[in-house]
Amino acid sequence: MQSVDRICKIIEAVVDSRDGIGVIEISEAVELPASTTHRILSSLVDLNYLVQDRISKKYTPGRVLFSISGKLVRENSLAELGRPFLMDLSDKTGETVHFCVLEDNKTYLVDKVRSNKNLTHTSNMSFRDEPYITSFGKVLLANMNDDKIDEYLANTALLRRTPNTITDRDVLRAEFKKIKDQGYAIDNEEAEEGLFCIAAPIYDSKGQVSAAISISGPAFRIKDDFDKNLKFVLQTAGEMSKAIGWKLSNKER
Repeated sequence: MQSVDRICKIIEAVVDSRDGIGVIEISEAVELPASTTHRILSSLVDLNYLVQDRISKKYTPGRVLFSISGKLVRENSLAELGRPFLMDLSDKTGETVHFCVLEDNKTYLVDKVRSNKNLTHTSNMSFRDEPYITSFGKVLLANMNDDKIDEYLANTALLRRTPNTITDRDVLRAEFKKIKDQGYAIDNEEAEEGLFCIAAPIYDSKGQVSAAISISGPAFRIKDDFDKNLKFVLQTAGEMSKAIGWKLSNKER
């Protein structure tokens, strides 16, 4: 933890500087020996988190930090636009709602609204996860072209998380076709035992699937009201497509 703390403090010192900052100034700011500071800075430069000017020798943020900050700004903007729809869907179904996009073949959680019901299945879904095990991930994969689907399946280890996880590539291909034809996906306890999810695609202004929304909760509860829950999920996805599709089409979002 001490090394992580040092790295974070050094990055903060560089980010806070307007025109770059030298190793001596950084070492004084973070209260570390200059030799230790220089060693950490060299590693951060090698990893493209920082850049060192060849003439002034000062350090400034690198492309990785700019990429991270850009993604945060973009997704926060999407989250703000989508939040009213997520809250409304959660109110109608009483379940937890997820809003996701696909980046680098991983599901990326843009926003989440938790259920207000007493009996709630707490999802262990991470900020980024494999899409083949979740309803929203399968919706996003199903709407890629066949070449991209084949590439994803060829380069992904399909690990079993529950007895219901689909790990056969041919079965997954058939599942994707079914999802694309019917316009929605389910996660029948494939990611977590006891957890059932329904997801629908969100279209951008060009008619491409660029995001997905889902509800998740205890399997028995969502299955009991499946038709009603599916209706609300599809309705919300359609409303979001019309309202924020332009944002999904914009490369800068």
